[in-house]
Amino acid sequence: KMKTVDSLNFFNRSYVKAAVHSGVRPDGRLGSDCREFEFSLVRGEGFSLAEVALADTRCIGLCGCNISVEAKVIVNLQSFGNVRIEQKKEIAFKVRELLTNAVDRDALVIVPGASAWTIRIDIFVLSDIGGNVLDSCILTGLAALRHARLQKPICVNTSVSSQVTTDHSSAAIPLLRSPICVSIAIFGAFLILDPSLEEELSADATVSVALDNFGRVVALSK
Repeated sequence: KMKTVDSLNFFNRSYVKAAVHSGVRPDGRLGSDCREFEFSLVRGEGFSLAEVALADTRCIGLCGCNISVEAKVIVNLQSFGNVRIEQKKEIAFKVRELLTNAVDRDALVIVPGASAWTIRIDIFVLSDIGGNVLDSCILTGLAALRHARLQKPICVNTSVSSQVTTDHSSAAIPLLRSPICVSIAIFGAFLILDPSLEEELSADATVSVALDNFGRVVALSK
C-alpha cells in the first residue's frame, strides 16, 4: 500500500525519528548513506530514453530533438502518482529550472532567425513510494538529455528561405552544466542524505542542494 501523509501516523513517525536519532535508519542505512540508482538507456533517431530506479521510486525520461524556428528547451513532468499536490508544483518548478538552464540555447541555433533545435524533455514518475522524487527526476532528465544526439543539419540556402534537413551524423546536445541534486532530511540536530518517503514525511524539514559538474552550488531550496 502506498504511504501518504495521512497513512504515516504518529507511531510510524516516532519510530522513524527514534531510528534516525539512534544513528541507524529504518532501512539500516547510516545518515550519510545513499541508495544506488539503476539506469537503463535507449537511443533512437531524434530521441533518447532513460529509465532510473531509486529503490521503489521509478522514473522515465524521454528527450526529443526537433528543428524549428526558435531555440527552445521544454521540460514537462507527468504522472506524479502519489506525490502530494503542493510538492508536484515545487518539484516541477525545480526540475524545469535546473534542466532548462543546463542547455546552451545559443549553441542550438542553426541558421539565426530561421532554424534552431528544440529540445523537449518529458519525465514520467511511475512510482514514488521510495521517496526522493526530486533527485530522481533531475537525474532521469539529465540522463536522457546527455544520452540524446542531434543529427548534423544540412542547410540549403535559397533567396527566399533556409530549409534544413538532417543526415546521419550526430553530436551531443550542448550543455553548460550537468546539475545533480542532493536532498537532505533534517531531524533536529541530525541530517540524513537521500531520505526515503517515510523519512521525508517524518522530518522536521528537507533541504535540496543542486551542484553542477564543477562542484558549484547552482540551486538551494527548502
